[in-house]
Amino acid sequence: MTNTHNPDNPDLSDPSYQPFIWEHPDGSYSYEEYAIAEMSGTYFLTMTNIYGCQANFNVNIEIIQPIETMDQLTDMHICNDNTEPVNIGIPPQSDFTYFWLNTDVNSSYINVTESGYYTLIATYIDGCVYEKTVHITFESDNTFDLSSSNTFNTNYLNITSINTTTINGALF
Repeated sequence: MTNTHNPDNPDLSDPSYQPFIWEHPDGSYSYEEYAIAEMSGTYFLTMTNIYGCQANFNVNIEIIQPIETMDQLTDMHICNDNTEPVNIGIPPQSDFTYFWLNTDVNSSYINVTESGYYTLIATYIDGCVYEKTVHITFESDNTFDLSSSNTFNTNYLNITSINTTTINGALF
């Protein structure tokens, strides 16, 4: 490489001076100090100092997708008259191990019988760790006060219908 730069007074604004050149797996280039890895593959880095000396590096990147099913774990309210344990968790995925914190359960599901916070830890074979905590509440009072305006979130109540009656113009 021919050095066209003045080492005593380098012109860093010269467009031909690129101290960092990243070639991405798809053949595109970027010129920042750090490359943003958007795909798996080999990234080639050429670093050039102000004297024109170069060093080349290959960086192999494997991008692992996050466990999208972890988002399926949400806080839940469960009616207390439920006599069976409630099974919470996510569908298992290959290459992951699962562990529920503060328990001896090593699966992607756990049977819950009491209110509390439950934390699932999923570890990929490369050591990447994903964690999700949910709050499970067993409701002690399954009655509702319908005498005032209430908004109900029926997602966790298993309500299939609500019957109403009108007496003397009032809706019950």
